[in-house]
Amino acid sequence: MTQSIQEQTKIIFQEMLSHPALFSHPAPKNIAVLGENNLNIVHEILKHSTVSEILYFTKDEKTLQNNPRVKYCDDENRLKEYNNYFDIFIVTTHTPADDHFVEYFQAMHDEGVLLQLSESPFYVNALKATQTHLLSAGFRDVQTLSFPQPHFPTGWRAALMAKKAGIFKKIREKDIFNKTFLTQYYNFDVHKASLAMPEFMRKELVV
Repeated sequence: MTQSIQEQTKIIFQEMLSHPALFSHPAPKNIAVLGENNLNIVHEILKHSTVSEILYFTKDEKTLQNNPRVKYCDDENRLKEYNNYFDIFIVTTHTPADDHFVEYFQAMHDEGVLLQLSESPFYVNALKATQTHLLSAGFRDVQTLSFPQPHFPTGWRAALMAKKAGIFKKIREKDIFNKTFLTQYYNFDVHKASLAMPEFMRKELVV
């Protein structure tokens, strides 16, 4: 795989781990990012003018041009200090322990949307287990996103979006079409297509 193709696949990953969640929320302001080992997803989030604060959980504090909207935290236990606070919670590590989902749930605002990175859609049992954990933690609605990731073993990656209260409604279509920033992969059609599930997934997952 050439260097240029590798860079393009990274763009797909960082755009799909940010914009679908933010455009699924009516007005995302307070964002948490956990597990990312670089600032690519944070860069994408900062493109949204509604965002006032990003709490970036990392052991390695990095400078982002001293951006006042980005705060760093090296201790996940401090998440307990945030109750009913975050509009968006993005977790890029593999599926955490069950009790962590409860912590995420408690830290999120009532309109909050969690995005949890998962395995390949071919590993449907792993997706099903994550979906079960999210629902058991109290999340009311779960959507499965899938997108290409050529350097991933199966070339296909999935993430789950969970809503704390109510159900996922129409995404902010008008805002996507009128966004003031450029994307290289994400758009309205890509968002809608990423939610489509083949039959082998529909048979196993709650839809």
